[in-house]
Amino acid sequence: MHLKRIDPSVAGSVYGYLQETLDVSRLNRIEKWLWTAGLPRIARPLHEQLSKGRTIIVTEQADCHLIWQDDQILIKPLPEILLDYKAWELYLSEPSETRAAACGFVLSYLWLICHESDFAIAKDHHLLPDFVEWSAWSDFAASAFDHLHERDSGTLKVTVSYRYQYGELRLSRLNKIYRFLYALPRGDIKTLIFGYSYTYTTYQSFFERNTGWLVSLAVYIGVVLTAMQVGLATKELGSNSSFSLACYIFTVFAILSPLILLGGGVLTLLVLFMYAIWKHKQHTVQSQRLQKEP
Repeated sequence: MHLKRIDPSVAGSVYGYLQETLDVSRLNRIEKWLWTAGLPRIARPLHEQLSKGRTIIVTEQADCHLIWQDDQILIKPLPEILLDYKAWELYLSEPSETRAAACGFVLSYLWLICHESDFAIAKDHHLLPDFVEWSAWSDFAASAFDHLHERDSGTLKVTVSYRYQYGELRLSRLNKIYRFLYALPRGDIKTLIFGYSYTYTTYQSFFERNTGWLVSLAVYIGVVLTAMQVGLATKELGSNSSFSLACYIFTVFAILSPLILLGGGVLTLLVLFMYAIWKHKQHTVQSQRLQKEP
């Protein structure tokens, strides 16, 4: 969906706030690949999120809203201004990217809060303003559902940002999309390193998460090598030149592949470390320059 942008100066600082706090342009930018990160269906209600063992983590970034990793899901609290009908009339009445994002964000809350138990969970996690009661939310949800749709040739159409054609999105896949399908062709080194959202707090956590699968690979290689040894001991396979060649190739692969993969991991950590040093030096130079200016 490509909509015109309204100049924030037309509606003042309130529209600027809405434009910034609801921005999902990073996800709309990769809309043709979003299907690899999630399914085109509504997000699960809050009670289902908890029943699946997920922890609700509050975020203030709209483009991280309903993004999950492992047993955590990020959810952005509903801004109070989106519950004000006059705000919609003043700042969100015309078709724009910000209106589409606002409609999509409200729609996501209609997914999340379907029952009174969902409402209680939302209140416990401070996802809704304190003054909102269940009866008021029920009335708002019923009214919002009607207003989020428009009739086009006799059919109802939801007017939301493309991001909200999907519910929950998987962070690990968004990182891959941003690194290899978006940043790599553009030569964007920073995005290539950090991806969509960098979640590692230490080099150790980075190494542990990205090398844990090597254990499974090592076990698989061990099983195959053992089977090959048994095969070579038999008369039928021991004299088979094709099988002997396959054993030779796989043995070389078993020796080199873990070293290559570990070397790649170490190289990645080295690049991250060098990038951190470069950013530190850049910050130091800028600080010294500001101190010298009168």
